[in-house]
Amino acid sequence: MKLGFISILIKNFKLILRSKISLLVFFSPIALASLESLAVLASVIIFYISFGIFLGCIFNKFENGMIISIALAGVFLLLSNKFIVIESLAGPFRQAVLLNPFLFGENLIRSFFINRVSFIFLRPDLVLSLMLSVLLILASAFTFWYTSKQLIN
Repeated sequence: MKLGFISILIKNFKLILRSKISLLVFFSPIALASLESLAVLASVIIFYISFGIFLGCIFNKFENGMIISIALAGVFLLLSNKFIVIESLAGPFRQAVLLNPFLFGENLIRSFFINRVSFIFLRPDLVLSLMLSVLLILASAFTFWYTSKQLIN
């Protein structure tokens, strides 16, 4: 049982490494000139990957996981700043929409690359995204452990 979980973690680590390599290929060298820019991109990518891993671990069938993840991504995209202006929403609903992972990652990337906000100012948000990633991965590990224990018994 532990060996299966370790192999899943190794596969996910390989995915993260491949995504970092693809970042180096697809982004311009000017944008990746500093380690801070790599840290911003890596934290957002790791957050999205861990969110996907968590969604995949919740459901025991591939089809269910795909349908829910596509539906959830559609809702998150609808509630991002692309279709609905966030400032026009009511107060409590606006605060709930600000928890959207797409909006969170977009704000981090936009703040650093477009608005040129200092890395020191963004450091708490980066630490928050990495902490959320660790929590999501731990929740995924617990879910995997619990479901594998249920399948054996």
